[in-house]
Amino acid sequence: MRTGSIRFALLLMVLLSGTAMAQTVRVTFLANTATVPDTLWPEQAVVQMRGDTAPLTWDGSTGVVLTNIGGDFWTATVDFPANSTIQYKFFTNAVNAEGDNEHKGWEQNTTDPSGNRILTTGTTDMVVPLQFVNGTPSNQEQFFRPWPPQSDSIAVWVRVNMQGWENFNPATDKIGVRGAAWPDYLGNLSWAHTNFLTQEQPHGNGGSRQYQAENFYSGLVLIPKAEVTEAQTIEYKFVIAGSDDPDADPKTWESRQNRTFPIPMGKADTTLQWAWFDDVAPVPFKGTDTLTVNYSVDMSRAIQERGFRAGDTLFVQAGWSGTARDLDGNSPARTILTKQGFTNIYVGSQTLVAKIGSRVFYQYYMQKDGQDIRETYFNFDFTPSSDPLAERRMFIPEAKDVTLADTDDSQVSSKRMPRFRNSSVLARNVNVKWELDLRPAIYQVLAGSTLTDIQGVETITAPDEIIAGGVWMNGPASDGWTTWGLQLREASYKQMWDDGTHGDAVAGDSIYTVTFTYGPDSTGSKRFVGQEYKFGIRGGDNEGGFGNNHISNIDDSQTDVTIRAQWGSIDPKFYSAWDFDNGGPVVNSISRLDLVPTGYALQQNFPNPFNPSTNITYSITRPEFVTVALFDALGKQVGTLFEGRQEPGTYRIAVDASNLQTGTYFYRMTAGSFTQTRKMNLVK
Repeated sequence: MRTGSIRFALLLMVLLSGTAMAQTVRVTFLANTATVPDTLWPEQAVVQMRGDTAPLTWDGSTGVVLTNIGGDFWTATVDFPANSTIQYKFFTNAVNAEGDNEHKGWEQNTTDPSGNRILTTGTTDMVVPLQFVNGTPSNQEQFFRPWPPQSDSIAVWVRVNMQGWENFNPATDKIGVRGAAWPDYLGNLSWAHTNFLTQEQPHGNGGSRQYQAENFYSGLVLIPKAEVTEAQTIEYKFVIAGSDDPDADPKTWESRQNRTFPIPMGKADTTLQWAWFDDVAPVPFKGTDTLTVNYSVDMSRAIQERGFRAGDTLFVQAGWSGTARDLDGNSPARTILTKQGFTNIYVGSQTLVAKIGSRVFYQYYMQKDGQDIRETYFNFDFTPSSDPLAERRMFIPEAKDVTLADTDDSQVSSKRMPRFRNSSVLARNVNVKWELDLRPAIYQVLAGSTLTDIQGVETITAPDEIIAGGVWMNGPASDGWTTWGLQLREASYKQMWDDGTHGDAVAGDSIYTVTFTYGPDSTGSKRFVGQEYKFGIRGGDNEGGFGNNHISNIDDSQTDVTIRAQWGSIDPKFYSAWDFDNGGPVVNSISRLDLVPTGYALQQNFPNPFNPSTNITYSITRPEFVTVALFDALGKQVGTLFEGRQEPGTYRIAVDASNLQTGTYFYRMTAGSFTQTRKMNLVK
């Protein structure tokens, strides 16, 4: 071979080698930010890809910025080296309420041990399947898929944030969407019916504002493809419903003009950017006054219960939700309190930046074994119970010098002594009889309120449903949290009784009882003095919600202990109607008027069929002479169950039919002009 030919061949090999080394592939990404609880408007937000392979960098200096292509959809096309493995993550940056974008966030979603997304390129261009930004705490690849595939319908994912709507109570209210085009309905979207949305669950997110995910409600609108045209405008509004009935009139409509969205090109599934309900966003921090706050707190109850001991550090934090800041800008502001002489009073002062006349939230904490432990507290006067602020203390400064004395012995006073769960190990085995006073729940439903189950499993609306449903104890005090509903009801050892047996003292007095043994050799939480628990009618999570659980400390100086608890309500109105300090209705309280039954009623007996005992419940709305009589199948009166004058209220009769034969019987209630008859079956 000639020298020139050899040189040419070598040059060609070098060139070919260089071409192979420099080969790239074009990769198209499609991301959806519906899983980011943030204000990712196209004109304000930046959605970026960051990674370890050029043009990506982890610091974002030359990162790839995605382009919004409608709704929550973003896309970018990137050239990467062929046959390479790339690590990357999405990064979101939104303009906050103050107009800056200093708060930035990484997504939290991946299943790979590296914590990153992994992409392997080949030698040809590729399109990566749709990816949702963020995921679950268990690191599932996608937090949720907003829609299942629908061949005949367009799936439209809608979201609304209720954080700024102060009159919304998640314990009793439902969120939905109404709307459509002519003639009034379009798939499951209608102006006449509510399409209910689901409360989202807490999850890691990379949003700049870090909005609490549980304040978001979302769901699908399914629009038949055959009934719409591309780019057709659909109108809708979010509504607040007071019941589970989709046909009932909404409790609250958005007051703004109808919202709209166009049918996507190609009639494709889509997501809509989330909105504040009625466009009302939370008010950002606007503190302008410098306050001196002096704290004085009595730790006697905490010391008596051994939830707090000498050597524990007590401190106070103030300023949640932007209600205050210290001079260094910290919110919450933190100050250690010191013991005053030989008393149980702890004192301290803070300098806060807040606004006179506006709410400031605060909370007591103790430090033990290097951990911060928050006091157990529920703000009875706080309306939006889903918000963590419901578990905070609150004051409204009227001057620049404020003194707060949290020294009341009453368990319902807003200025009550702090309580802490005692984390000490029990010194001996203790048999604990738990007694639940269920009367507050009965008063609540008599007033027309609903005991709403947070999980949507069991909802109670009438006194007879309480009696029929039974009560279960849940939480660490009863061997850990058991799934609410059917699964809890199957845990028979957690059921409480009001039947005069099973350790219960008196049948039918609305005091329910269950007994557990605790001790140093027990497993789980049963080893500890401090116990956390909650009650549920029919096994439902329908007592106090959103983390407002009972905390009780066991006295292990003796082997048999009785701990009494009272049913707690999410609704402050019913706390004000019940004297929790003395275990009964408030005397001469205007709110007691709400507790009068709304009508005359004779409830179905429970159990039915029965052998040989059952219960009959009835209600009257004014003083009446009442007769409840029992008849056989031929109409012959065989007994008088009650006869006498009664005040307005709800009453229960325990019926013993041991002297009667198997068969069908009728019971009739007469009160003034009101008469009602029901049938019951005795089976022996």
